Amino acid sequence: MGLRYKTDDHLWSSFFHEAVHVLKHSKKTPYLETDGLSDDAELEAGRIAADILIPRRRYEDFVSTTPVCSERIVGFADSLGIAPGIVVGRLQHDGVIPYTHCNGLKRRFKRTAAATWASLPAQSERGRVRAGTTAGRLPA
Repeated sequence: MGLRYKTDDHLWSSFFHEAVHVLKHSKKTPYLETDGLSDDAELEAGRIAADILIPRRRYEDFVSTTPVCSERIVGFADSLGIAPGIVVGRLQHDGVIPYTHCNGLKRRFKRTAAATWASLPAQSERGRVRAGTTAGRLPA
């Protein structure tokens, strides 16, 4: 697991995708990044990871109402207790919005001099830490 795209949506979807492999799939089968071809285990891991981050029914209800805009994305993310960038990534992945839209809502990570990754914590309007942030405590 790496930070190739250096955004919160990729970090958290990759984390849960890999966690599904660890918990659900064979420990003897290596899972290597390929040229985009997917087998059943890869598809399953991606689907489960997406549904862990954003419950399927809530997501379907959200995308069925138009328009999907930055303000609605932020409100929806807050209602789920996750960072807005995670919602943007799912919408982009599913083709609901283009990859060029709403990228300002994604949290970007940068490599620091100590060869670690850093990001500023994000707080919701109620002061609790959003899921998918690096603030050092779990969301309420």
